[in-house]
Amino acid sequence: MKSKKSSQSKTTLLAKVFGSNWFFGLIVIFFLLQTIWIAFSGIYPMLFDEEYHLGIIDIYSRQISPFIQVQPPEAAFHGDITRYGSYLFHYIMSVPYSLITHFTHDLQTTVIAMRLICIGFVIAGLFVFRAFLLRAGLTKSLTHLAIGFFTLIPLVPFAYSQINYDSLAFLMIALIFYLALRAVEKTDKQALWIILLLSTSSLASLVKFTILPIAFANVLFVFIVLWRKSGSKMFKKLFVQFKKLPKLPLILSLLLLFIGIGLFTERYGVNIVQYHAIEPKCDRIHSDEECVQYTVWRRDNKWKQNNDMIGLKRDNPLVYTATYWAPHIYGDYTVTAAFVYPPGQSPQIRYLPTKMQASAGAPILRAGSWAILVVSVIVLALTWRKLPNRKLRYMVALTVLIYATSLWVRNYTDYLHIGAGTAAQGRYFIPLMIPMLAIVGLAFRHILKRMRYQAAFLVVCLLLLSQGGGIATYILYSNSNWYWENGRQTINSVNQSARNTLKLFIVR
Repeated sequence: MKSKKSSQSKTTLLAKVFGSNWFFGLIVIFFLLQTIWIAFSGIYPMLFDEEYHLGIIDIYSRQISPFIQVQPPEAAFHGDITRYGSYLFHYIMSVPYSLITHFTHDLQTTVIAMRLICIGFVIAGLFVFRAFLLRAGLTKSLTHLAIGFFTLIPLVPFAYSQINYDSLAFLMIALIFYLALRAVEKTDKQALWIILLLSTSSLASLVKFTILPIAFANVLFVFIVLWRKSGSKMFKKLFVQFKKLPKLPLILSLLLLFIGIGLFTERYGVNIVQYHAIEPKCDRIHSDEECVQYTVWRRDNKWKQNNDMIGLKRDNPLVYTATYWAPHIYGDYTVTAAFVYPPGQSPQIRYLPTKMQASAGAPILRAGSWAILVVSVIVLALTWRKLPNRKLRYMVALTVLIYATSLWVRNYTDYLHIGAGTAAQGRYFIPLMIPMLAIVGLAFRHILKRMRYQAAFLVVCLLLLSQGGGIATYILYSNSNWYWENGRQTINSVNQSARNTLKLFIVR
C-alpha cells in the first residue's frame, strides 16, 4: 500500500515539474539561447537559402507595393519574383530591413538583426502550439515534453536561426491548427473562427506556398466534423451565428478575409488561369538568359540535359521513396552544414559559395533516431484506436497525410522530369513535428502504463539526445570557416571550449 502511494506521489511530482510554467519557460529560454548563438556565429548565407530570401527582401524594401510588375536586373539571381506565391514573408520583412539599413549598411549587423526577428516568429509559434495542444485536451506535462523534445532535434535550432520564410510559416501553421480546433468546438462563435481560419490560411499560403495542403487539410477537417454533427443544416446554423456576431469583430474578420482572399486570388488564381500552374517555373515568365542566373533553375536544367543525354532510367515510386525520399527527409534531422567562402571572397547579399562542408551528425543519435522512429510507428499502430484526444489525432493525421502526399507528388514529379532527386528535406516537416511528437507521447503513455516504465523511456530519450541533440551537433561539427570573419577568433574559442566538453561524453 505504501509503495503504491509512493508511486502515485512520484507521478504527481513529475507531472507538476514538467507541467509547470517555469519548466516551459526554461525550454523557451534554452531554445532561444541556442538559436541566438547560431544566428550570431554562422556566416552568411547559412544553408537554407538565406541569400535568396535576403536578396528579395532587399528588392521589396525599395517599394511600397507588395506587387512587383517588372523585376530589376539583379532579381534574376532569384528566378522569378513577379508571380511566385511565397512573397508575403519578404514583403513583411522589408519593413524592419528598411529600418535597420537606415542606421547601418554593415551586412553582418543587418543579417544578425534579421535573423533575430525570424527567431521571434518561431518563439511565438511555440506559444501558439502550446495553446493548441492544451486546448486539444493534452496535459501540460505532455505538451511541454513534446515541445522540449522538438527543440532538441538538431535540425530545428539550426534551421530556425536563419533568415527564411520557414520561421513565419511555422507561426502561421500553428495558428491554422489553433483556429481549426476552435472552429469545431461547441460554441456560438464557430462562424467567427471559420472566417479567421480561412483568412489566416489564405495569407499563410502567401508566406510559403507549401502551406496550401496544410491549410486545405485543416479546412477539410472542420467541414467533416461540422457535417457529421449537423449535416446540411450546418450552413444554416453558421449563418445564424454569423448574424449574431458583434459588429466590430465581424467587420474586422470580414476585412481580413477580404484581404486574404483577394491576395490569394491575385497570385494563385491568376497563375492558374494564365500559366496553368500554382507556381510557374522561371522560364514560363522570363527568358532562359535571365533564368540561367538562378541557381536552382540552372542546376535542374543541367541535370535534366545530362540525364536525358545518357538515357538515365528513372526509378519507380517505391524505389524512389525507399532509397531517396524517406531516408533524405528523416536523415536531415541530425545533419548540419555550411557554405565555405574561397580565400579573399567576402559575404555579399547575392552571392552563394559553391563549396559546402557537411556532417551527417553524431552516429549514436543518427542510429538511435531511426530506432525510435520504427518503435514509434509500431506503438502508434498498436494503440491508435485506444488513445484519447480523438479530434487532435485525426486532425494531425489528416494534415500529415495530405501534406506528405502533396510534397511527395511534387518531389517525384520533379524527379521524373529532371532525373535527379531534389527538395526532399526534413525541414519541410518541422512545423508538424510538435503535434506529431505529442501524439507519439500519448501512445507511449498508454502502452507504458506504469510510472517507472514511462520514466525509463524518458531517460532513454534524453540519453539519446545527449549524443548531439540541439545545438550540440552544430558546435561539434562546425569549424572556423563556418563563422563570421569579424569575431571569428572569439566565436571559434567559445565553440572550441564547448566542443572539448561535449567530446567527453558524445561518441563521434
